[in-house]
Amino acid sequence: MFTDRIKLIIFSLLLMPGFVQAQWMDLGSGVPTEERRFFSLSAPNEETIWALPIHTQNESSGELAKSVDGGSTWNYFFLTNDTMGAYFPRQVLAIDASTAWVLMNSAPIQKNSLILKTTNGGSSWLPIIADYIQDGYAITALHFFDSEEGLAFGSPGEGTTADSIRIYKTTDGGAHWTLKEGASLPNPADGVWVYSGNHSYAAVGDSLWFGTRSGRVFRTVNRGESWEGFETGISGSGYFPGVSAVGFEDANHGLAVTYIPTRAAITDDGGVTWTEVDVPDWVTGGSVESIPGMEGTYLITGGYQNSSKMLLTKDRGSSWVQVDYSRPVLCTEFLSPTVGFGGSVVDLDAGQGILKWTGDWNNPLAINDIEESPIRLYPNPVENLLTIDLGEFGEGDYSVEIRSVLGQLCGFYSSRSLRKMEIETKDLVSGFYYLVVYGESHRKVGAVSFVKEER
Repeated sequence: MFTDRIKLIIFSLLLMPGFVQAQWMDLGSGVPTEERRFFSLSAPNEETIWALPIHTQNESSGELAKSVDGGSTWNYFFLTNDTMGAYFPRQVLAIDASTAWVLMNSAPIQKNSLILKTTNGGSSWLPIIADYIQDGYAITALHFFDSEEGLAFGSPGEGTTADSIRIYKTTDGGAHWTLKEGASLPNPADGVWVYSGNHSYAAVGDSLWFGTRSGRVFRTVNRGESWEGFETGISGSGYFPGVSAVGFEDANHGLAVTYIPTRAAITDDGGVTWTEVDVPDWVTGGSVESIPGMEGTYLITGGYQNSSKMLLTKDRGSSWVQVDYSRPVLCTEFLSPTVGFGGSVVDLDAGQGILKWTGDWNNPLAINDIEESPIRLYPNPVENLLTIDLGEFGEGDYSVEIRSVLGQLCGFYSSRSLRKMEIETKDLVSGFYYLVVYGESHRKVGAVSFVKEER
């Protein structure tokens, strides 16, 4: 039986397929128009957030939001003007509150690219001129190992066509770029288009990996001086073939995913060999992120798709948990299991745009402690009738879900008060269940496990 006063007993579903309600807090964004959604985030620390919005109708745009107080207040910048032409924002990458880069591709056709840099916190932006401003030399991703040494890579293309990989390196903060060619690159393959978005690539130490539409993963172990290409054995299909994103937790262990349909493969030798693992197709594999500080833990999100579903594994793909949220989460950036940010669709009236993670991936069902919330759930185990008692906390509109260990919804109930609510359980088959209580605005109060006995 559960105790009278608890912080909430949490039932962990991390070792089996299931359902978890994601925990986020709205931070706003400072964006002045609702026709925006956030496609890329960069958070060098818990207080500094750079966020890149894109137009909801995929029209060209050039704006940026930034916070230096953890999202309490925001600054909003316009990056481009009429003389620069039409560009579609791809990525923002920051190393601190002062220095950041923004990558854009020409729109509506990905022919060339524009990189902008600021060293004064966004007050001014300097276009960086290199070969990628020419048609046919577009890139789709940026990474800086430190303030001076970085890589720009990707591919031009229109629709499903692309001609070749372009990889550039800089050693002076992006002022000058050198195109990598010849022996430093793997043998070329047809259709090697590179996907874009938060966590489409992964970097650990001096190593970096990215996937291509040919199903290969490119790897460098020396900050881009030389590259190798390895077959993953997985691919999407139709308009989205190949590997869409890769995540690495260390120099050896990584996970690669495809977009549509979703497939996944793991490596334990730095990407040289890959083994396919089963993965649910509930989520398009737009990006995959290794959660810092958690061995074997990866989060797959829909990326560009307006998806509210995510997939979590804590055992390198052996099992998965579906993570749901009430709104789309297009991109994420985690600094630890308990510190992270997400990008969603802008809603000015509701103050929505950027999200802050309030949970703990060590225990996704955990909620903020409610010290003064005596909750009783009895009898447990239960046979026919289950009683929920929230005591003085039980005023207001509440809803209750009962879900199986596989995540199926087995019952839904609502009440003006949960001081003492009775639920019939006679139709439930015997086994383990968890009960989730939601308050106003679908705010989760808690999740409590119980056992249904045989009659």
